[in-house]
Amino acid sequence: MTGGLFLLSCTRVDPYELLLEQGYQWVKQWPTHLQQPISDELKQVLDKLLQKDRSDRYQSATEVLTALETIAQQQQSQTPSSSSPTIAQQKQSQTPSAAPSTVAQQLSQTPSSSSPTIAQQKQSQTSSSTSPTIAQQKQSQPIQPTQIQTPSQPQQKNRRKFLQYLGYGGIGVVSVGVFAVIRKLLTPSPIPPIPSPTPTVGGFPLETFSFETVKVDPQGNIIQRQTKQGTQFAVDLGNDVFLDMVQIPGGTFMMGSPESEEGRDDDEAQQQVTVDDFYIGKYEVTQEQWQAIMGNNPASFKKGGKYPVEKVSWNDCQEFCEKLSEKTGLTFTLPTEAQWEYACRGGTTTPFYYGETLSTDIANYNGKYVYGESKKGVYRQETTEVGSFPANGFGLHDMHGNVWEWCQDDYEKNYQANNKNFQQDANKVTANAVMLVSASFAPNILLANNSQCKSLRGGSWVSIPNNCRSAIRVNDYRREDRNDNGAFRLVCVFGRTL
Repeated sequence: MTGGLFLLSCTRVDPYELLLEQGYQWVKQWPTHLQQPISDELKQVLDKLLQKDRSDRYQSATEVLTALETIAQQQQSQTPSSSSPTIAQQKQSQTPSAAPSTVAQQLSQTPSSSSPTIAQQKQSQTSSSTSPTIAQQKQSQPIQPTQIQTPSQPQQKNRRKFLQYLGYGGIGVVSVGVFAVIRKLLTPSPIPPIPSPTPTVGGFPLETFSFETVKVDPQGNIIQRQTKQGTQFAVDLGNDVFLDMVQIPGGTFMMGSPESEEGRDDDEAQQQVTVDDFYIGKYEVTQEQWQAIMGNNPASFKKGGKYPVEKVSWNDCQEFCEKLSEKTGLTFTLPTEAQWEYACRGGTTTPFYYGETLSTDIANYNGKYVYGESKKGVYRQETTEVGSFPANGFGLHDMHGNVWEWCQDDYEKNYQANNKNFQQDANKVTANAVMLVSASFAPNILLANNSQCKSLRGGSWVSIPNNCRSAIRVNDYRREDRNDNGAFRLVCVFGRTL
């Protein structure tokens, strides 16, 4: 019975019609009528159910259920934990808590009055003077295909023989349970969605962060606040100290300042520069970050924690970058002037990323002096904790004031005119994922040249506001100089991976 029910359900072909057309060869050819694939293990079970000789079939319904349950358990063990409930779990959820948990247990325990046991079925078959009619048998079947017409009386006699061949009378109502298990084995479990991999940079996961940036009027009053989002990865330096590196999308901008800008110097001639994607420190390198990598704290303002490390030379910064690169497997450097100014401006063209002027409410500088129409403010005479003031359009902090920031470049007054390779070298630096420091690679930008003067950008706590502009360049510091207003932030150039 079970094999016939299976064939009827999966192929929608009446097995009796197959018998009439193909004889007993249909039991070997039934897989050709399948409407959905099934496992080899299930095929073996069904082949045994459909054998012509009774001795070649399963000798009891318990054997059939045990074989099917074995297949179900195998499928369950191969199903990932994150996928939909397995067949065994589905069976458990569909069975009342008081009921047996497995098919074998269901057979071994006394069923409810609505479901007669095998013994009860055999007893009723023995005491009855006649075998159950086909109509009675069909009434006990869980599925009644509507497309099969009721056969005529002569066909019913032949069909009864066919059903006896299948084993209807021997297995009885218990085969309904077998058929239910087969249906569950044939029902494909929903395939769980494959989660999208987390984007990483050198093995460090990228994450989204929110920040607030502001705009000021010519008097320095905040007239607009805006919440934006950026992308960053965090490097664990140990002892709960992290280095946040913000993704900067590449683009083209006008490096330098227009001739109309107040306080403009003659080394700020404008040139269009294109940079590729890179990552830059959200903050200036702090004293705790320096301590984690170098094992000391050279700062004059020894406040520790989140205060920027200062009194570090350009050479000191190179040593820090080298050790950090060895620790993380990434390549960290100082930013080029092009990278620094592009990141500082954050898409703006005004003297400051806040607008036309500064106030000491949004930056740390010498507030005794003013820029444009702004008013005087406080003069703190020391560094402030990084991140104390609103970010720019990229989510970076303290790029105006607090401490001067070393750049990788040699200082060249007419970089846009005298250095024909400036644009080419800047692009190579920002595009190279590994960024090897080599004299032949970028002689006008990287470490290997002979110039003693290195560029610094951004101004400091002691600077007048004019010297905190996005375009300002300082050239009077040699690579070995140290002072209490000189510091740095890091750049990492690395391709985005999944």
